[in-house]
Amino acid sequence: MNFFERYKKIINSGNDPDIYSFEDEEFKSMEVEHFSYKSENEVIPLTEYQNPNGLYEHENPITDVYKAKNLKGFYEHYKGSTFIEEKKTNRLWIAVAFVLVIAITIGCVAFDFRNKNVTNPNYTLSLISTERDIALKNENGEYTTVGIAEVIMTSIVAISKYEYGLSETLPSGSSSGIILTEDGYILTNAHCINGGDKIEVILKDDRKFVADIVGYDAKSDVAVIKISAKGLIPAKFADSDNVKLGEKCVAIGNPANFKWSITEGIISGTKRYISTGTNGFEMECFQTSAALSPGNSGGALCNMYGEVIGITSSKDGGYLIEGLGFAITVKAAKPIIEEIIQKGYIENRYRLGITAIETTNPKAADNFEEATGFDLPSDTNGLIVWEIAEDCRVAESDLKQYDIIIEANGEETSKFTTLSKLVSTIDDKNPIKLTVLRVGKDGYTKVHIDVYLTKDTSGNF
Repeated sequence: MNFFERYKKIINSGNDPDIYSFEDEEFKSMEVEHFSYKSENEVIPLTEYQNPNGLYEHENPITDVYKAKNLKGFYEHYKGSTFIEEKKTNRLWIAVAFVLVIAITIGCVAFDFRNKNVTNPNYTLSLISTERDIALKNENGEYTTVGIAEVIMTSIVAISKYEYGLSETLPSGSSSGIILTEDGYILTNAHCINGGDKIEVILKDDRKFVADIVGYDAKSDVAVIKISAKGLIPAKFADSDNVKLGEKCVAIGNPANFKWSITEGIISGTKRYISTGTNGFEMECFQTSAALSPGNSGGALCNMYGEVIGITSSKDGGYLIEGLGFAITVKAAKPIIEEIIQKGYIENRYRLGITAIETTNPKAADNFEEATGFDLPSDTNGLIVWEIAEDCRVAESDLKQYDIIIEANGEETSKFTTLSKLVSTIDDKNPIKLTVLRVGKDGYTKVHIDVYLTKDTSGNF
């Protein structure tokens, strides 16, 4: 049923077509489509015929679809006329052909463009050289980020570590460093140079030097190296106790070996105690939102006066965590830096001399049974002694391999970090009193043992 047949049916039923059209879904969606007006034996499309008072609108020019805007007015104006309904299929094919013609034309033009010789050998791109007066400082005397880059970049170096067991020509890692003195002392993280057979330093002016390791402390993750150079520009260091929560800061280093990169953020947290080195030893750190990535380690966290307030050292690696980086505070690092330069090592570092596995480790029970032939009690929380260093005083004690340390100086030792923290608080003059479980043919025996620490100058403990 077409538009006019439907309209007549509504009128004959006594309904008001303008009201009915809003109640009858079929009629409301019906289109005045594909009609032409016949006058004096000539077929004239509606688009070429009069459209008084905007009775209809040409909704789709491609398929000649019309919609009546005033249903009653449209009918009254055209009811005496003869309309011929055209076949939709014909119009559809015409529309498809029309689209194909356009597509082919565009394709031909594009093909023609690609094959025409339209190059211009004399063309140059003009660049505007606008004089810019970029402020390096603000009204408070603080540097802008542009200013920071100007004053601090020459005090930051790139570091490459080579491990000959892996490659003599390709570095196994890249990191950052901060120039301490004009004669070549450079601050970095211990993990950036530990295990390296060659440490190469690259200055901002692209000069390269092979560095000597002055010393490092794996526990605090602080290291100092030296190159044979003069006239370097040392960084300025600030008292990190004056840093305020929320103040702006910038991190400068070589993330992913993109040398001398700068990122901006704020001090998100102060007095964060983070295990930056080995054995769970915690250092006072700043938490920052400045973007840190592998390679930033050993670089500078600066305040907006161009002063170093921290040594960027770590970033939370959780894949859902962003903007959570840490930098060792200058206050925490200062005595370690000074002692390394003065002595080459940290004086009061001691080691127990054992390697242990926590009983909560998923593989601990299987490894213990395989090594001893005995089951590991499921309710035992402690540290399984796996190795004892022969060059340490602990080897002279009654402690044996596969003993399970359950207490140290009266404190439970279910975690290795508990024992490590205890070791960091005592020296080699007083013993640590251990309580261990020892496996034997008759089961487990509780044994009390005194062990002494060994002074360490290697920097590894």
